[in-house]
Amino acid sequence: MPTPSCFHHIGITVPDLEAAVRFMTEGMGCALAFTAPGRDPMTAEAAARINVAPGSRIAGMAMLRAGAGYVELFAFEHPGGARPAAPRWNEGGAHVAFAVDDLEAALARAVAAGGCALSGINRSESPGFAGMRWVYVVAPWGQTFELVDVRAAPGVALGA
Repeated sequence: MPTPSCFHHIGITVPDLEAAVRFMTEGMGCALAFTAPGRDPMTAEAAARINVAPGSRIAGMAMLRAGAGYVELFAFEHPGGARPAAPRWNEGGAHVAFAVDDLEAALARAVAAGGCALSGINRSESPGFAGMRWVYVVAPWGQTFELVDVRAAPGVALGA
């Protein structure tokens, strides 16, 4: 059975593309790869391909390099106005984890750029993760990111 060859990107919908790009570059250390302008409202067929309401419009898109992968940011305009974000604990809710070399510095950078740490730095004792240090940071628009130092947890290091 075919298996994925690598992780390529994760797509995140944001309310303010410019502010989200600023947070991702200044706060999370990503590098802007490219942006794409807005598009016309989508037909029902086009909207179905990406699971949005017919008549939605991509207001803009940005692709940011994050290590060996990318973070793709979308801003949408929906018919009838904005929709509230679903809580992260709902099915489909997610966080994005970035491995960092200096967890304290990465956390300080994210907070300085407007992120909110949900706690201090934690150390996992869970099987398979023992020794990994981590902290969750919430971006200004509500997306949860995890900063992780996996150097002491070789079972979860990239390429392991």
